[in-house]
Amino acid sequence: MISIIDQDKKLNPIQKKLAIIAIKLVLANYKIAITLISCSDKYIKKINKEQLNHDYETDIITFQYDDHKEKIEAELLISLDTVNANSIIYKTSLDKEFIRVVIHGCLHTIGYNDKTKTEIKEMRKAEEKYLNIMFPVEL
Repeated sequence: MISIIDQDKKLNPIQKKLAIIAIKLVLANYKIAITLISCSDKYIKKINKEQLNHDYETDIITFQYDDHKEKIEAELLISLDTVNANSIIYKTSLDKEFIRVVIHGCLHTIGYNDKTKTEIKEMRKAEEKYLNIMFPVEL
């Protein structure tokens, strides 16, 4: 089951469909209960501070509730403000950056981390693998 909560009504139907496809692609080998929540920088900063004691905005926070190997239950909280800003910084389309962040959150649920240089390199490699499937040509 995949649920999408669009707090600020900023996701378009294509982005919602792409997000569902990306989640199913990355988590194809698992039973899933994923809730994707799109929100603002203000909201994600509030949650980041309350839950993780980090006083800053971020593109995604992944909360995993079930760490069984065969089932993934998680929330992906995504700031569309930060995703939009990052798409400009990294000179990529908003849709592609949004899906990169969705993939990133899904990878966290299956054990990928991004604390060390080695972990970041592995995370980026996996992100690119799935992005290349979702976006085989540059738009």
